[in-house]
Amino acid sequence: MEHIPLIAVIHDGIHNSVCESQVIEPLKKRLLEYPGRKGYLITFEKHTHSKEAKSKALKAIGYAPITVITASRTPFITRYTLKPMVFKLHTLLQAFDCYELIARGPIAGYLALNAASPKACLKLTVQARGLLGHEYRYTHEQAPWYMHAWHAWRARQFDALEKTVYGTCHTSYPYTIESVSVALSDHLIHCYCADSSRIIQAHIDIPHTLSLQERMRMRAQIRAQLGLDEHAYIMCYSGSIKAWQCPQETITLFAQTYTHNTNARLVILTLDVEAFAQLIQAHRTIPSHAYRIVQVTPAELINYLSACDAGIVLRSPHIVNWVSRPTKALEYRAAGLDIIHNNTIGMLCCPLFDATLHKKSHPHVDGSL
Repeated sequence: MEHIPLIAVIHDGIHNSVCESQVIEPLKKRLLEYPGRKGYLITFEKHTHSKEAKSKALKAIGYAPITVITASRTPFITRYTLKPMVFKLHTLLQAFDCYELIARGPIAGYLALNAASPKACLKLTVQARGLLGHEYRYTHEQAPWYMHAWHAWRARQFDALEKTVYGTCHTSYPYTIESVSVALSDHLIHCYCADSSRIIQAHIDIPHTLSLQERMRMRAQIRAQLGLDEHAYIMCYSGSIKAWQCPQETITLFAQTYTHNTNARLVILTLDVEAFAQLIQAHRTIPSHAYRIVQVTPAELINYLSACDAGIVLRSPHIVNWVSRPTKALEYRAAGLDIIHNNTIGMLCCPLFDATLHKKSHPHVDGSL
């Protein structure tokens, strides 16, 4: 495969928060397997000629042999509204005599399945990262009553698209579904009639696990930098203030922990520093010396995680969360942290997760939110 171009197709754009870690970095890893192999990132953007989008992608790519190609993104209403993008992708792919294609999610998967040439496409992988229809329902649960019919119809369109992509066997060229979790694989098989023989589990985007020596060195350095005692029990929350990540519940959990263990500390790694400061100050039982709120770059994140003992991942009980594979959980494990969760994420309840990362089993918080 060393002389075969590797082409990644994304529909959710370069500005997606996980584009660098879940799209660009894995693409770079795949290219490193065959030195000299060329890579291409075809991204469908709302604003095709956005200099900011392109510069952001090029900065993340660095010196890797990856060419970024932007194209206009049309809104998804039904599968028929995707035809302009199918035509555009087909035109772009015609420039290659042969290629390997990776498409992220059901919309990019639909584009790839309908635009790729059976003769030129030597391998096609559709990456299943979640359930688009259920995610749409989850996002619009609190919509006004007069919008319910519209959102229900939209959700059904996403369902239909996913069933077409994951449930249809395309035999004209090798076709694989790369799933992020066993729970998601099971859902695709039972609900969309996906062919189990075509499903593999995603591994290449799992962060590199730090060695014990690296962790201990960073543990001492970051704790000293943050003014935290070397014997303190440090709980960590890495994420945003968005409600679906349960920041309020996370702080409540720490407040309960602190009442029983005054040696406990909470480190919050976030871009929403001010919002978290207001949220945690509302808890009168948490003194200012018991927490730190820090804004760090993606490159620094693993170092700060290494200073902690446990990472917190709380979610509401919903199918979207059950089949997910939170990036922060992978980052916690890469830094050697135990994971505190509330049994709402299938991956964290499955021994396969720790077996894959060669870690011991983790503690959890019983119950649901």
